[in-house]
Amino acid sequence: MTPLDCGGRIAAVVGLVSVLVAIALPAAGQQPLPLPNQKDVDRVLNPQLPQYENPLDKRIEQARKALGLPPQPKFDNQGETSPSPVEPGLSSTVLPQLDRNQDGFVSREEYMSDRQRGATVGALGTQRYMQRYHRFDSRFRAADTDRDGRLSPDEIDAMQGRRF
Repeated sequence: MTPLDCGGRIAAVVGLVSVLVAIALPAAGQQPLPLPNQKDVDRVLNPQLPQYENPLDKRIEQARKALGLPPQPKFDNQGETSPSPVEPGLSSTVLPQLDRNQDGFVSREEYMSDRQRGATVGALGTQRYMQRYHRFDSRFRAADTDRDGRLSPDEIDAMQGRRF
């Protein structure tokens, strides 16, 4: 590399840094924009703070008015709300897939049958097979709270999102 090439590169880097500094200095004095949910948090925790108005909401309302549409309904988080419906538990999706004999429970054999792959040849394959077996066995034992060797729908639902 010749000294001329090196000097040109240094000049380019110095120019780039000066442009970045020129952009960053005015922006450093500005207040950061609030997060999208900051308005809701401030309304609940700090009601004395001034409320921000989203310019997009204003434009949407102007467009709706220009089109002759009714105004967008406002969300009232202070009013009465009905409780959300209870979603079906994990057992409603897992039980039909795993319960092969249709007795309403998932036995250890039914649980393990779809989860284990064949072991590959060699010591490493056997080791990985045993690690998977022990991992799935510990998950089954953690879910089986009454220790009867099978999972009831209540035990499956009680897991509440843990790995199954």
